[in-house]
Amino acid sequence: MAHSGTFWSHDQAVEIAGETPNLYLETARVPIFEVALSIKELGPEKVVWGTDSPFVDYTFEFEKMERAAGSEDARQLVCGGNLARLLGID
Repeated sequence: MAHSGTFWSHDQAVEIAGETPNLYLETARVPIFEVALSIKELGPEKVVWGTDSPFVDYTFEFEKMERAAGSEDARQLVCGGNLARLLGID
């Protein structure tokens, strides 16, 4: 789900993603506290890093994920591991 359901629907997006095995939340332009909440509530396996390129500062997005993920293992999943798994290229 792009933008993790947007700013107004984040709580609903987390709830629905928790109930739907093949629904993942994407992090482009999502505030850090919402990214951290998604990872905490759903686990890092259900969150996929996004940038909304070319409209973002990549340094900011990388730093946001380092801070929001909670651990290096979680960051690795969110920032590529999950997408590789979903595409069968892990």
